[in-house]
Amino acid sequence: MWEQVKPITMLLEQENDDGSRFVLHLFSHDFELIKVRDAFEYNSKNELIGEYSRVISRHDEHKHNSNYFVEKLTNQSRQRIIEFYENPNIFIEYFI
Repeated sequence: MWEQVKPITMLLEQENDDGSRFVLHLFSHDFELIKVRDAFEYNSKNELIGEYSRVISRHDEHKHNSNYFVEKLTNQSRQRIIEFYENPNIFIEYFI
Protein backbone atom coordinates (compact mmCIF):
# COMPACT_ATOMS: atom_id res chain seq x y z
CA MET A 1 0.00 0.00 0.00
CA TRP A 2 2.73 2.53 0.95
CA GLU A 3 4.43 2.09 -2.42
CA GLN A 4 1.30 3.55 -4.03
CA VAL A 5 1.59 6.72 -1.95
CA LYS A 6 3.72 9.53 -3.33
CA PRO A 7 6.89 9.70 -1.20
CA ILE A 8 7.70 12.61 1.08
CA THR A 9 11.10 13.84 -0.09
CA MET A 10 13.78 15.93 1.56
CA LEU A 11 16.97 17.42 0.16
CA LEU A 12 19.58 17.60 2.93
CA GLU A 13 22.89 19.40 2.65
CA GLN A 14 25.51 18.86 5.34
CA GLU A 15 28.75 20.80 5.74
CA ASN A 16 31.56 18.65 7.18
CA ASP A 17 34.46 19.75 9.41
CA ASP A 18 37.04 19.18 6.66
CA GLY A 19 35.29 21.57 4.27
CA SER A 20 33.61 18.81 2.29
CA ARG A 21 29.84 18.55 2.06
CA PHE A 22 27.15 15.94 1.53
CA VAL A 23 23.99 16.40 -0.50
CA LEU A 24 21.40 13.70 0.21
CA HIS A 25 18.04 13.14 -1.43
CA LEU A 26 15.91 11.32 1.16
CA PHE A 27 12.42 9.90 0.86
CA SER A 28 9.79 8.20 3.00
CA HIS A 29 6.39 6.72 2.35
CA ASP A 30 5.20 6.56 5.95
CA PHE A 31 7.09 9.06 8.18
CA GLU A 32 8.68 6.10 10.01
CA LEU A 33 11.44 4.87 7.69
CA ILE A 34 13.62 7.14 5.57
CA LYS A 35 15.57 5.85 2.59
CA VAL A 36 18.47 7.46 0.74
CA ARG A 37 17.66 7.85 -2.95
CA ASP A 38 20.83 9.67 -4.00
CA ALA A 39 23.82 11.03 -2.12
CA PHE A 40 26.82 13.01 -3.25
CA GLU A 41 30.03 14.04 -1.52
CA TYR A 42 31.94 17.12 -2.66
CA ASN A 43 35.36 18.26 -1.46
CA SER A 44 36.14 21.83 -0.40
CA LYS A 45 36.78 22.73 -4.06
CA ASN A 46 33.25 21.55 -4.95
CA GLU A 47 34.56 18.52 -6.89
CA LEU A 48 32.57 15.27 -6.74
CA ILE A 49 34.50 12.74 -4.65
CA GLY A 50 31.79 10.21 -3.78
CA GLU A 51 28.27 9.20 -4.70
CA TYR A 52 25.47 6.71 -4.13
CA SER A 53 22.32 6.20 -6.16
CA ARG A 54 19.46 3.81 -5.57
CA VAL A 55 18.15 4.46 -9.09
CA ILE A 56 21.22 4.61 -11.32
CA SER A 57 23.89 1.92 -11.14
CA ARG A 58 27.31 3.39 -11.79
CA HIS A 59 30.60 1.59 -11.56
CA ASP A 60 33.39 4.05 -11.01
CA GLU A 61 35.93 5.11 -8.42
CA HIS A 62 33.49 7.46 -6.67
CA LYS A 63 30.94 4.76 -5.72
CA HIS A 64 29.88 4.48 -2.06
CA ASN A 65 27.02 2.59 -0.44
CA SER A 66 24.30 4.45 1.45
CA ASN A 67 25.76 3.40 4.81
CA TYR A 68 28.79 5.59 4.15
CA PHE A 69 26.58 8.68 4.16
CA VAL A 70 24.22 7.55 6.95
CA GLU A 71 27.13 6.82 9.29
CA LYS A 72 28.53 10.33 8.81
CA LEU A 73 25.34 12.30 9.45
CA THR A 74 25.89 14.90 12.14
CA ASN A 75 23.57 15.40 15.08
CA GLN A 76 22.42 18.66 13.48
CA SER A 77 21.49 16.84 10.25
CA ARG A 78 19.64 14.15 12.20
CA GLN A 79 17.74 16.85 14.06
CA ARG A 80 16.75 18.50 10.77
CA ILE A 81 15.43 15.12 9.52
CA ILE A 82 13.42 14.62 12.73
CA GLU A 83 11.92 18.10 12.43
CA PHE A 84 11.13 17.72 8.74
CA TYR A 85 9.38 14.36 9.16
CA GLU A 86 7.93 15.38 12.55
CA ASN A 87 8.88 12.08 14.17
CA PRO A 88 11.54 11.76 16.90
CA ASN A 89 11.49 7.96 16.49
CA ILE A 90 12.16 7.92 12.74
CA PHE A 91 14.59 5.34 11.33
CA ILE A 92 17.07 5.82 8.52
CA GLU A 93 17.49 2.74 6.34
CA TYR A 94 20.80 1.04 7.04
CA PHE A 95 22.08 -1.99 5.16
CA ILE A 96 24.01 -4.69 7.02
